[in-house]
Amino acid sequence: MGYFTYLAKQTFGDSPTGERLYFPAGPFARPYLIPSAEVEERLFRKQLWLSRLLIGGLILLQPLLFALLPVLTESALAFAGYIVIVTLASVAITHFALRRDVAGLSRGAKRLSIRAMLANLSRRNSPRMLMLGLVGSLAFVALGFVSIATGINPGSGWISVVLFGFCAVGWGYALDLRHSDAE
Repeated sequence: MGYFTYLAKQTFGDSPTGERLYFPAGPFARPYLIPSAEVEERLFRKQLWLSRLLIGGLILLQPLLFALLPVLTESALAFAGYIVIVTLASVAITHFALRRDVAGLSRGAKRLSIRAMLANLSRRNSPRMLMLGLVGSLAFVALGFVSIATGINPGSGWISVVLFGFCAVGWGYALDLRHSDAE
């Protein structure tokens, strides 16, 4: 399975009653109830293309953007603003790309809790994948601390430490749940 396929699959899950759910906004909004396999396949294909477009574009264009606008990496405020702008643009693009596809779908009664989201993450991923997420997050935390310690971009370093620190806690919790389920 490819990276973007993996990411697209993470937006789908099951309710405790066995209904298929679609979480285009993760745990931040109520999920959509998927009425059929055909609807799920259509949503999956669109989610896959959105993942390729948004994350692939970010991976390819971000180094160029940072080279052309060094202020984004030199100023913590500019870097934080960049993160906010990229996040809002991603949310807007996703909303407009999916609005027709989800317009007629029913919504779940409540949004997914962070705990439930991490439990789903733990069930859907191998211990190796969970460990990879944890180690990757910790690597970015370490890079943030290096940035702070050397005085090169300490503001951006702190943003990295906080953001990826939360990610590391989430991956670590999901890994712990996976090990607890195995026992």
